[in-house]
Amino acid sequence: MNTVINNPSPQGSNEEGVGTGMVLGIVIVILVLVVLFFVYGWPAMRGDNTPAPEPQPGTEINVTIPAGSGEQIPEGSESSY
Repeated sequence: MNTVINNPSPQGSNEEGVGTGMVLGIVIVILVLVVLFFVYGWPAMRGDNTPAPEPQPGTEINVTIPAGSGEQIPEGSESSY
């Protein structure tokens, strides 16, 4: 003989309709889309997509690496590009 156990659903569960978690998720998704629009969409529509300026001719960048950070570098040997 088979035993049938009918478990009642927990009180407060709402199997019909949309739960609070779904509503909260939809609100969060809408907020993220609004933020992305203002960060990327609005400036693109305004036309602020100006290219970066070209470097001036003769611009030099001198980099000096401090001693003790790996390979020893002789004094005064700076690289210029």
